[in-house]
Amino acid sequence: MGARCTKPEAKARVDWSLEQLLAGRPRVTLVREAMAQWGLSEAQGQRIVRAGVEAILSTYEQVDRPETLARCIHALEQALELAVTRGQPQEIVGTVKAMAGLLGLGADHSHHSTATTPRYGRSRHA
Repeated sequence: MGARCTKPEAKARVDWSLEQLLAGRPRVTLVREAMAQWGLSEAQGQRIVRAGVEAILSTYEQVDRPETLARCIHALEQALELAVTRGQPQEIVGTVKAMAGLLGLGADHSHHSTATTPRYGRSRHA
C-alpha cells in the first residue's frame, strides 16, 4: 500500500487522471497505472480516476445551456452557408438535420408503431 499523500500530491494525481481522461484513455487502464505508479490499492486508484471523472462532469454542469445552444446554432449556420456556397447537398441536408434536432423541429414519429404497419402494401393477416 502506498503511504498517505499530501493535499498537493492528491491534487496532482487527480489532475493527472483528468488529463488522461480528456485524452480519451480508458478508465480501467488509468486505475492500473495509478496503482503501479503510486503503489495504490485498486480502490484508491478508482477513487483518483473517479475524481477526474467528477471534475469533467462538474464542468458540464456549469454550462449555460442557452448560450451553448446559440453558439452551436451559429456554427451550424456558418456550416450551412459554406455548404451552399460549395454546392454540397449532402452537407446541407446534414446541417439542416442537426439544426432541426437542436431546435426540436421536425415531425415526431414516436407514436407510430412499426409492429402494426403493413410492409409493401400487404396486410399482416393476408
